[in-house]
Amino acid sequence: MILDLDLDYFNKNYLDYNSNSLLLPEEAIRTQLLNMKEKMWNWDMITVALSPEFCGGEKECEYLLNLFLDVFNLKLEDGELW
Repeated sequence: MILDLDLDYFNKNYLDYNSNSLLLPEEAIRTQLLNMKEKMWNWDMITVALSPEFCGGEKECEYLLNLFLDVFNLKLEDGELW
């Protein structure tokens, strides 16, 4: 099973490209990520799409990535670039 996660899912502003993000509250993001981790499947592989333009910018994308890494207890240096 592969989890293919697009971080821009957590940005609810689809109109402004690369700006004016409207991110879900941190607790809501953490809850959704935790549900993906613990209540769905045992993932064989996880891919994460980093799309700063659609996350609201570089800062927002990095914030979302760090939340993902924290919830899934992962380290960026252990990942593989595709």
